[in-house]
Amino acid sequence: MNRRKLATGGALSLILMAMFAFAIACGGTEVREVEVVKVVEKQVPVEVVKEVTVEKIVIQESIKEVPIEVEVVKEVLRTEIVEKPITKITTKIVVATPTPADASAEVIVPAGTFNGAIANYSPITGWGPSCTACSQLVGASVGEGLFTTARDETGGIGLSPWLVTEWEVSSDGSYSDFTIQEGVQFHQNFGEMTAEDVVWYFNLINTNSNPDSKHDTGVQIFDLEISEVLEPYKARFHWLGYGGYTLMQEFTDLQEGVEVLSKRAFEEKGQEWMADNPPIATGPYEVQKWVDDEEIRLIAVPDHWSKTPYISRVSILHVGEASTRRAMLESGQSHAAEIGLKDMPAMVADGYKLAPEIIQGHHNLSFNGNYWENIHASTGEALERTRDTSVPWVGDPYEDGDTYSADTASMVNSQKVRKALTQAIDRQLLADTVLSSLGWPITVGHMATDDPLYLKYGADRWSIPYDPAASNALLTDAGFDGGEGLTPRVWTGPSGTAVELWDAIGVMWQTDLGITAEFDRTDYYANHRPAIVARTSTQIHSACCGGMGLWPMEWSYTSGNYPGGYGVGIETPTHTRLLALKKSTSEPEAVEALGVEQFDFLHETALHTGVARYPAGAMYNPNTVMWETMRPYQWGKMGGLRSFEHARLLE
Repeated sequence: MNRRKLATGGALSLILMAMFAFAIACGGTEVREVEVVKVVEKQVPVEVVKEVTVEKIVIQESIKEVPIEVEVVKEVLRTEIVEKPITKITTKIVVATPTPADASAEVIVPAGTFNGAIANYSPITGWGPSCTACSQLVGASVGEGLFTTARDETGGIGLSPWLVTEWEVSSDGSYSDFTIQEGVQFHQNFGEMTAEDVVWYFNLINTNSNPDSKHDTGVQIFDLEISEVLEPYKARFHWLGYGGYTLMQEFTDLQEGVEVLSKRAFEEKGQEWMADNPPIATGPYEVQKWVDDEEIRLIAVPDHWSKTPYISRVSILHVGEASTRRAMLESGQSHAAEIGLKDMPAMVADGYKLAPEIIQGHHNLSFNGNYWENIHASTGEALERTRDTSVPWVGDPYEDGDTYSADTASMVNSQKVRKALTQAIDRQLLADTVLSSLGWPITVGHMATDDPLYLKYGADRWSIPYDPAASNALLTDAGFDGGEGLTPRVWTGPSGTAVELWDAIGVMWQTDLGITAEFDRTDYYANHRPAIVARTSTQIHSACCGGMGLWPMEWSYTSGNYPGGYGVGIETPTHTRLLALKKSTSEPEAVEALGVEQFDFLHETALHTGVARYPAGAMYNPNTVMWETMRPYQWGKMGGLRSFEHARLLE
């Protein structure tokens, strides 16, 4: 390998690296061991202490009401595994919740315009089931979720209610009852939100209750079977599975938030009107304009039930070129912007600041087209799938008959091709050059390198050596001697760090294996997402989405939310089995074993592996704007610009 081909310039100073490392640490997911549940009884009971394990989550203190005839249970956090769901007693959880400001509070009159610039955003619609990018709404403060997350004084991330005030979990974990916040108003004078709106909307966008839904976040609430109205401000959610992860993973904006839209708007205006107009949501901002490749314009909601914004208008421009976004921030045209990784150290040195929350961007290697299920994961019905084995990395486990076999010719050869391409990537070189020593190599997709599961197993168990000689031997065995006849087709997206990484990987493959990759740089929603949703994609891509190692990310490798739902481009019966088991068990050792089995499977088959991680997010000018707080997040949306109601202009 000619390492000089990837050289990127001078070394960073130790001071800048220290500053940057500190900023990253402040935006991490450190967890402290704290007591999370206080049990209150009318009589003095006998206290029994048990450990209930969670994975990197700090839950805010809450109150349990427990029948006097049963034991009082005090739950204590551990960080190694996952939280054990409550299955022995019915609990009523009452927590501090945002309420409208009282008369003595600060009177806020929104003023001024916030200007931002980001690399891209996605189109939206006001009709939930057809909105494939509504996950942007909660981060943009247009929508609000049932729950959110917040950091405590230690930096740990905790579950916090938003559109609910309290909730109860049934003794067998089969349902939860949610009390809905009163006084929440929909945009455009469509009235107060009630349980009718919550139930109608969740049943509308959830693929378990509406298989035709294409709502990008609705298809990820995989634990919810259906919901029903109990009282005007109380809803019951019936679960297909319920675990310690359920509320945090599926119902907050830590990954992708789920908004609530107005049922009255649908009843009065109809589906077509909603599809042609901005979402009728409940957030501190409402959409005034959302034009693809041009501008998002938001306007503040005065006297908002939870948090009236300081800033009257928000304008977010689509600016594809990283150098232009930097120039706009430096010239004062923007208060904040999505800044390229290579520009961050210099910007920090010049006094610009990283947003209060940033994330670990991740670059994976996912081989689409391997649709190995023939039975629908949710319905049990027969699946029709095209497995195009002319694509070198695609295998067909049924080519010899109706029984799944990992030993068919295409399964064996495609695995060799995938492993060859995976091993012919010098991850450390990418981190040192393309990522300017600000990123780090990874070999496991989905999971962060500071995740407890990775720290326990990953470094040795899931390592991938850089070994071009072994890669060439595998290609020869698979019938592609010298790379002849092999052309990797890769979706890169139009711009950004991912494109730079793919370009460098292409150089490595060409230099070491003699193959030339073809890159698809179209927009995500132009071709790539429709193909992965339809389960027709056979491209290689960097895939979605980071998460906790023991959370059930298996959902994205199954046919469970087909048709309409997201998938990484891979479906396997192994992931369907592991997902079902993970949702049905609460024993920490069993959950850990299932998590390890999933990553063992991905590593052995080389279906989805890691390449690199790096800091990603926005930067701002501290002389012109500041955030009082920003909600934590894991998945990048809108360039890291979010929580606008907590931003103040300083000009």
